[in-house]
Amino acid sequence: MTASPAHSTAKVIACSLLVSLLGAVTAYYRAFVSLAPYDDEGTMMWSLKGFFEGRPLYDHVATIYGPLYYFYQWCAHVLTGTPLSHHSVRMVSIAFWVATALIVFLLAYRTTGSLLLACLTHNLAFRAMVFIGDEPAHPQEACAFLLVTLGLACFARNRTWRAAIMGALAGLLVATKVNLGIFVVVAISAGFAYSWRPKWLRTTASILASAGMLVFPVLLMWGHLPEWWAVKFCALVVVSLASAIVIVAGADEDVPVGFRDLIIAGVSLAGAIAALCWFVLAHGSTMRAMIDWVIIRPGTSFGHGWYLPAPIRSFALAWAAIGFILAYCVRSGRVSEASLAFVKVGFAVAVIALCVAGRFEALFNFVPQQALLNFAPPLLWLVAAPSGKAGSATQDSQARTLLLLLGVIQVLYAYPIAGSQTGFTTVLMIVIAGICLSDGFAWICGSLPAGRLSQLFRARPARLAAALCLGAIYLSLAWKAASLYASFEPLGFPGTGSMRVEPQKAANLRALVAKVNASGCRTLITEPGLFSFNLFTGKPAPAGLNSGAWIVALSAAEQESIVREVAQDPDACVIRRQDMVDQWTRRGDTSSQPLVRYIRENFRSAFEVTDYSFLVRKH
Repeated sequence: MTASPAHSTAKVIACSLLVSLLGAVTAYYRAFVSLAPYDDEGTMMWSLKGFFEGRPLYDHVATIYGPLYYFYQWCAHVLTGTPLSHHSVRMVSIAFWVATALIVFLLAYRTTGSLLLACLTHNLAFRAMVFIGDEPAHPQEACAFLLVTLGLACFARNRTWRAAIMGALAGLLVATKVNLGIFVVVAISAGFAYSWRPKWLRTTASILASAGMLVFPVLLMWGHLPEWWAVKFCALVVVSLASAIVIVAGADEDVPVGFRDLIIAGVSLAGAIAALCWFVLAHGSTMRAMIDWVIIRPGTSFGHGWYLPAPIRSFALAWAAIGFILAYCVRSGRVSEASLAFVKVGFAVAVIALCVAGRFEALFNFVPQQALLNFAPPLLWLVAAPSGKAGSATQDSQARTLLLLLGVIQVLYAYPIAGSQTGFTTVLMIVIAGICLSDGFAWICGSLPAGRLSQLFRARPARLAAALCLGAIYLSLAWKAASLYASFEPLGFPGTGSMRVEPQKAANLRALVAKVNASGCRTLITEPGLFSFNLFTGKPAPAGLNSGAWIVALSAAEQESIVREVAQDPDACVIRRQDMVDQWTRRGDTSSQPLVRYIRENFRSAFEVTDYSFLVRKH
């Protein structure tokens, strides 16, 4: 798997098209067989519906996400005249899934020069991005695309374009999910600080950047630090950042950075944010409401009121300490080039093994994404460690520094909610592992020109066998996704198009929707917000009920307003899913909340199926 000689453009294009086509087939069948019980998809579609109908975002349409999501969905639906539906938003998600994996392929090829390694990295990253199919219509689809594109931008050859593109992409991330955007800005700023010129200014900037990065996770998690899970997560990230700093701080960078680069990046960052803010402001939103919903409410209503602890094991802290010691030894020259090459290969092989073990999750009793979150961050610094005779396509030290800092600090995205966010953080880890594999094998093969190992890796039959094996894996993934899809049943609801779910689940949902439609219900309340049922039945929700997590997101006054509206409708009805209520509230007592209390006092159960209860008014 050594970096091979430069391939022709035609070969690269043909290979990228082939893996994208196979990925598209898998993504299509995979994305249309999911229906998450917490229904983020319905919540996002309900907010899109309100926006497309002319209601201003943030002022009259509740959402904690930035304007970029609504801009690209507006382009995909309003500009093209495509009706909003579960089918249409899933097609958008599939496009992001395939495009993001393609960028991973290009990034891996750009950094390794090997089509085989690029395909391997693409395959592993594509499978890691299954969260896009599991949670379609979620802004994470755009975040994943922007983050890996930012990784590719790190290796742009033109210094000016590098600063401009990175600044613009960071701005787009800020305008999608503020927390991830801030993490990226911190990483880029620190990466620039380590390449600053002149030298005396670089020393000062490096000290400030290092201190800032080490303190940042502590400040971010301050509200949860009394809890052991947060202490472990914070320590893992801080030590991983310290290891990265040991490797990159003070090292010679090949691309100097000056005030001009900062100005270009800053203008691009501000320009991207301003353009997207203008888009929603031009559609009637106010800046005050935007700041309230995008910046203030996520921290006050979700960060501390509702969270999902990151699954960090205690051994990860010892592992992080070992990673730091090894980084120090490498930086101080105590580790030979040969040893470093084998460490890089070992790290990459371990990452690949954890990814492949995902197929045997039940057998091994662990979740690969969670295992990677514990294992990989303390060793990500390997991508920026001196590679000696490594023959990768690029040894751009500043680009590797930026990629390393992005890879480590984006791990914080799994705080405070470590659900699909955990899988999100593994994508860049996989890319970094692919680069390390290339570095290690290149050194080994370059140091043993006459050895059998070198001849084996360079032999055409070996590369052909590996390519055929990868091709079989791609075809297997597509075949399994298609087989699963064929075994499921269509829902048959308006807008569901190609959607299919398990036969029993489909029957239960059809029975529930039929009961709602036959009841004479005019206004449908869901507890918590499960807005797909409003779309399936065509029943409106109360005007103020526009948040999926309304139990934790809406104030008492806002709920009282909804109660007054519902009280005027004798034909209102309710669908409740208690396990999702418990998840949002962490099994807390919600009986004192105005809307919850009103439902308990005025509605009774009329029909129950699996986890759902259908409630009508008491007589």
